[in-house]
Amino acid sequence: MSTHVLNGDSLLHQLPDQITGQKHVMRECLMDGPVAASLEQDLDLFYKDRVTFLSALTEQDISKENYVKEVGVLFEKIQSATDHSNLYLWFEHDLFCQVNSWFILWLISKNITKDYTVWMVHPKEEAPYSFADHTAEELAYAFEHAQTVTKLDQLAQLWPAFCNQDNQDLVMLAHTLESTYPFLMPAVRAHLDRQETPGSPGRPIQTLREIMSENPSATFGEVFRLFSKKEAIYGFGDLQVQRLLQSMNSIKTD
Repeated sequence: MSTHVLNGDSLLHQLPDQITGQKHVMRECLMDGPVAASLEQDLDLFYKDRVTFLSALTEQDISKENYVKEVGVLFEKIQSATDHSNLYLWFEHDLFCQVNSWFILWLISKNITKDYTVWMVHPKEEAPYSFADHTAEELAYAFEHAQTVTKLDQLAQLWPAFCNQDNQDLVMLAHTLESTYPFLMPAVRAHLDRQETPGSPGRPIQTLREIMSENPSATFGEVFRLFSKKEAIYGFGDLQVQRLLQSMNSIKTD
């Protein structure tokens, strides 16, 4: 039996009918907000942290029950995956998708006694950050040429390193895995570059400042499109860019 973990609802509607099996959507943005509680054996605290964060981010009253139904159900499916399964991970190479995939890989590693094969389905080289730019034939080709996941134990450690903000470990792991997974290091570097340092607000905010300086009358939609084109490696959605814009007012410039 085949199970597919998809990076979003858009991909769910794109997949051609010939790709069969159970399909589950990853509906999270784990590169943003609190995630450390996920390392506990019980995901309950993690769910509570994410509900609080996402409710504030979206300005909606998200209940824990709805979160588990729409999001957490995927995590629990992975934890209870049946033996002799093929598990296909459909994640793009941008930071947004990669962080989500690190969590999924970590969950899979916690169930290593299960007898199933894990695969990565990669986007085409011309569009590493967007399955949306794929035709049905290209998605079928990507599926047929999926990469068998090896070095799972090392891949899984990317998640604790991310949760613990251990940048040194993230770089070491990405470097160690580079020959097999060359897309990891660019994502890790993008993550490091977004962090605020003395004299710098971080790469995404700096890019937004440049965009707004060059386009002072641009609407949010225009700013978002320009940012997405210039910093596709981040894979940010509109909520992440809005949050960055809001934070810019609180960052002092030298």
